[in-house]
Amino acid sequence: MKEYSHIHLSLPRFFTGDEFYRVYFYEDTLVFVKLGGQFHHENLLEQAGLFGAILFYIPYKIARRRQEKREAYVDAVLVKKGMKALLKERKSFQLKQSEIKKMIFRTNWKTQIFSNYDKHLHIFKKDGTSLKAGISYGQSKNYVLNKLSKKGYLVEEENE
Repeated sequence: MKEYSHIHLSLPRFFTGDEFYRVYFYEDTLVFVKLGGQFHHENLLEQAGLFGAILFYIPYKIARRRQEKREAYVDAVLVKKGMKALLKERKSFQLKQSEIKKMIFRTNWKTQIFSNYDKHLHIFKKDGTSLKAGISYGQSKNYVLNKLSKKGYLVEEENE
C-alpha cells in the first residue's frame, strides 16, 4: 500500500456548518476529501464554554462516531481502489499545483473574533478565485507549513 502524506483543513461556511477535510498530497495535486463537519475535534467543544459544551455534547459524540466511520471508509477505499476513487466522491475535489497562484497564512483580530479558527490558510488561484481554510485543531501552523513547503507549495505569512 502506498501511503499519502496529508494535512487536515476546515472550510468555514457562513450559513451551514464548517466542512472538515483531509487534504492529500497526490503527485502535483492537493486532493480534498471530506471527513466530517462542525464537530471534528474536542477543542471545539471546549471552546464553546460550559453552556456550549452541555448543549453540544450529544451532537459532538454523534458527529465523532460518524467521522470515525468515514475515516475508516476513506482509508479502506484508498487501500483498495486508490486516490482516483476518492476523487470521484461527491464532496471531494482537487487543486493542481499549476492552478495555485499563492498561499498565505493570515492571522488578524477579525479571524480571532469571527471564526472558530485563529489561523487561516488562504489559497489564491490563478483564475482569480480563492479558498479560505482554517487550520484544524490538533495541528500547528508550523506542521502545516512544513508539509506544504516539503511538497513544493510556497506559503507566505501575513499578520494584520
